Amino acid sequence: MTRGDWAVLGIDPTIDKSAIRRAYATKLKAMDVDADPDGFARLRAARDATLAGADSGTVMVADEPDEDADWIDDGDWFDEIDVARAHHEPPVADADGELTAAIDAHYRALVDLLFADDAPPTVTELDAIAHHGRALLADPRLEQVDFAASAERWFADNLASAVPRSDPLLEPAAAAFGWIDRRDDYTLLPAAREVVERIGATRYVALLSDPSHRLHRAWQDLTHADGRKLRGRGDVAEVMTTVRTRYPIAEHWMEPERVAQWDAAAVERTSPGKITVWAIIAVVVILRLLMNGGSEPEPVRVPVVQVMPDANAAAQTLTGRRIGEVEAVNPGLADAIRRAVVPPADPADVGSVYRAIAELRYQRLVAGMADAPDPLIRDLARWTIDAMRARRSISPTSCISANVAMPSDNLPEPLPSRQRALLQKVVLRSRNTPRPSSDTSFMLPASLMPAIARRSGFDIQTVTAALNDQRSDADRCTVEIALREAALDAPEATGDRLLRDMEPLFNE
Repeated sequence: MTRGDWAVLGIDPTIDKSAIRRAYATKLKAMDVDADPDGFARLRAARDATLAGADSGTVMVADEPDEDADWIDDGDWFDEIDVARAHHEPPVADADGELTAAIDAHYRALVDLLFADDAPPTVTELDAIAHHGRALLADPRLEQVDFAASAERWFADNLASAVPRSDPLLEPAAAAFGWIDRRDDYTLLPAAREVVERIGATRYVALLSDPSHRLHRAWQDLTHADGRKLRGRGDVAEVMTTVRTRYPIAEHWMEPERVAQWDAAAVERTSPGKITVWAIIAVVVILRLLMNGGSEPEPVRVPVVQVMPDANAAAQTLTGRRIGEVEAVNPGLADAIRRAVVPPADPADVGSVYRAIAELRYQRLVAGMADAPDPLIRDLARWTIDAMRARRSISPTSCISANVAMPSDNLPEPLPSRQRALLQKVVLRSRNTPRPSSDTSFMLPASLMPAIARRSGFDIQTVTAALNDQRSDADRCTVEIALREAALDAPEATGDRLLRDMEPLFNE
C-alpha cells in the first residue's frame, strides 16, 4: 500500500480494521459515486489494500510520492461538506437545523457501532444498531433520486462488510431499497446481492430453529457436536442439499465436525459396493450425459430390460418439443435425433445411445449459436451474469468458470430451468455442424472500458489486469460481470457483437 491509500481514507496508518472500515464509510457517505467513479475506485482500492495489510498484521507505507493525495483535502473533510450538496441535491428545508443534526448523530453512532471491533455484538449493541439504522432509513432526503442512489450504495457496501453486526438492519434496508424484489435484476449492486443472500439464509435457519419444524432435529444435529453420530439421515440430507444449493452461507453456522461426518458418509454411500439398483445407475448416467456438454464418462453396463429412449424422448430433452414439432421447424435436426437413438449392436450397451445423444447435443449447441439471433445472445448473457453472481457466493473460482454450456450444479432455481429453456432454443436453431473455433480471445472496444470500471468499482488499469487473468479470482469475477453488463447496455452494434464473441459455445 502507499501513503496515498491512507490519505484517501483520511486516517493515519493502522492495523485496526474497524478504524479502516469507519473511515471508508465516512468517505463513501460524502461522495457522489456516479459523478466521480474514479474517486470511488480509488476509495475502494485504498480500503482493500489497507485491510489486506491489517490482516497480515503489518502496515507498509511505500516511499513514492502520493499521486492520489491531491483529490482530497487535509483535515476532517467530512465535517466540511454538506452531504446534500455533495450529491447535487438541495438540502431538505430545515429552518432550525434539528433534523440535519439528528440524522448526522444517528449516522455517526451507527458507524461507531457497526465497526466497533471484531467481537460478537451484544444485545444492547444490536438494539442500538437497529435504532440508528432505522432512523437513517427514515431520512426524508431518500425521496431525492440522486441522494437515494448514493445512500443505497452506502448501506449495501457497509452492511455487507459489517455482518454479523449489521444483521438487525439487513431486512429494513432491503425493504427500503427493494433489494429482495430486485434479486434477479442484473443491475443490483453486488453488495446488495450479498445482503439478500444472507437474508435468505437467515430466514431459512430461523424456520429450522423452530422446534415444531419437521427438519428441526436434523438442523440441531448439524449445529451441535455432541460426539454422537448423525441421526435421521433423510432429513439431514434434505437440509444439506438445500443449504448447499440455495443458502451456502448457512453452512458456516454448522459444526465443521458434523459437516465432515456427513461428507464422509456421503462418500461411503456412493461407493461402488453400495449401489445395487441398476435403475439408479441408469438415471444418473442419463442425467450426467445430457448435461455434461459432451464429455464422455466411463462406459456403464446396464440390464437389457432398461427402457431405451425413443425419438420423442430425445427430442423433448434436447428441444422441449416432440419429434413431429421438431420436424416442422428443423427437419435436419429431427433426422439427427432419429439417428442418435438407433439401438446399439449390443442390446446391453444402452450407454452408447446416451453418448450419441450427448454428442448430438454438443454439436447442435455449437451449430445453433451460428444462427442465434441477437435477443437470444443477450438472454444467454443475462443468464451467465445471474449464474456468476450465484456462484460467487460459493467461491470466486466457480464464478469465473460459470457459463451456459456447463452443468448448472448447485445453482438455485430458476437458473437451471432458464438454462434448459435457453439451450433448447439454441439447439432448435441449429442448421449445420460447424467446427468450434479454437480462438478463445476477443476484441474489447476501448469505449466500454470506462463503463466496466464504473460498474466494477475498479480503475481501468485494474480492469485490464483482471481481463488478462492477472488479478485474483474475486476481482476477475467482478470484472467479468461488469463486462457483460456494460455490453448489454452498449449500443447494439457494439454490445451484441461483443456478447457473441464472448459466448463460450463459439470458443470451446
